[in-house]
Amino acid sequence: MQISGHSPAPLLSPQVNAQARSHGPPQSPAGTDDANTQQADPRNTPNTAAAGRELSQEQRQQLRQLQQRDREVRAHEAAHQGAAGSLSKGGASFSYARGPDGRRYAVGGEVSIDTSAVAGDPQATLRKAQQIRAAALAPAQPSGQDRAVAAAATVMAAEARSEIARQHQESSEPTAESQPSEPGKTGADGNASKQVRHYQQVAAGGAEHRDRPALSLMV
Repeated sequence: MQISGHSPAPLLSPQVNAQARSHGPPQSPAGTDDANTQQADPRNTPNTAAAGRELSQEQRQQLRQLQQRDREVRAHEAAHQGAAGSLSKGGASFSYARGPDGRRYAVGGEVSIDTSAVAGDPQATLRKAQQIRAAALAPAQPSGQDRAVAAAATVMAAEARSEIARQHQESSEPTAESQPSEPGKTGADGNASKQVRHYQQVAAGGAEHRDRPALSLMV
């Protein structure tokens, strides 16, 4: 899954995609540069043709917007990555737009995290789902995609709890050897069996979600 703080367009991939933003990033005359991997700060490589030019009032306003956007994007992705911890699959990646000063500014970003269930260990899967949800909602203003990832993690946690309950029910159910059948216990045993079957059905119905691939969160 990819968790993205900001992206210039809706980007929801089976690995976390991120959301469609309510408003796009400020566009510069030079257009937008996309970067799939994090680089050393690209803002330090100004276009020489623009570097020595006096900026107009409109260009200065555009530059302020790009600088603000850059700060927001980087803070958003840092929040995702910090909360994801060991679930993060590499560093944040950013897309850039070149400003009127010739420098590039981050206008979109994402962090990929592992969202697969822990095979055979519902307790570990529950803890992982809780951490995924925390990572998705870590930024001050989670994107629509961030919230979608958090919702998926909530479902994953519910499935894990159902499996834990099923295992607990099976371990606490009396056996025929330890509990001789008595006339008055048939109804209770029947109810316990129904509950076990119910948990089994819930767990089976959620199998496709436990095997989901990694996702991405983006704004």
